Amino acid sequence: MDLSYNAQAVADRDNGIIAAAEVVNEGSDNGELVPMLDLAKENLGATAQENLADGGYFSGSQIGLAEERGYEVLLNPPSSETTASRSSKTNVYHTREFAYDEARDCCICPHGVDLPYLTTKVRGKNKNAFRVYRCRKHRDCPYRSECTTSKQGREVEISVDHRALERQRAKREDVANKRLLSQRKTIIEPVFAWIKRHMGFTHWTVYGLERVRAQWLLICATINLNKVYKRWQSGGLRLATQ
Repeated sequence: MDLSYNAQAVADRDNGIIAAAEVVNEGSDNGELVPMLDLAKENLGATAQENLADGGYFSGSQIGLAEERGYEVLLNPPSSETTASRSSKTNVYHTREFAYDEARDCCICPHGVDLPYLTTKVRGKNKNAFRVYRCRKHRDCPYRSECTTSKQGREVEISVDHRALERQRAKREDVANKRLLSQRKTIIEPVFAWIKRHMGFTHWTVYGLERVRAQWLLICATINLNKVYKRWQSGGLRLATQ
C-alpha cells in the first residue's frame, strides 16, 4: 500500500471556491498541471482565461500539452531554472551559453563549433523528451577541460517542447503577467491554510488512495459550502427559484 498522498486543488480567484480537487500518489506536482486543468474544465465547462501555478508544476511536456489543449497557463520558474540562471552568469560553458539552431538541427558552442544531433531521450513519469546534441571535435578542442569532463564530448539537451517553454518564459517577463502571477499565493494558499489552521486537518485519518480522495473531496466540499453560505447570508447570493 502506497501511503504517499499529494492533495491537489484549483481555486477561483474572486471567491476562493475550489473548482477542482484530486489526490495522487506522485511525490511531485510537475505532472499534474494538465490533469487538474482537465478536471476543472470537466467541472465548470471551461478553464479560466489565465491559469496560475507555482514552479512545482513546471514541466516541458505539461506546458506543451496545455498549449495543445488551448489552456492559458502562467507558471513561476522552477528552482532549477533560477539556479541555472545564476550559474550561467559565472560559467561561460553553461548549457544556456550554447545556441540552438533549429533549422540546422544543431547546437553551437560559445566558440562557434557545431554540436550535431545524437539521439532523443525520454525522462521521468511525465515523459519529458529531450533532443541530445554532442560535440564531435572535443579531442582537438583547446577548451575541452573547461567545458566538460566527459570522454565522449560535451552534450547539450534541448526539450522537444522548447518553443512552448520559450513562449512561457517570455510571457512571464511581461509586467502585467508578473503582477498577475504574484496573486497566485493569495488565491490558493489561503485554502490550504484554512484547512490546516482553522479546520485543524493536518494529516489523513484513512488509508488507501480512494479513501484519502474521498476525505479530501469532503473537506473541499465543506470549504465551498462554508463560502457559499456566508455569501448567501450577507445577501451577495440569491438561490435560483423555479
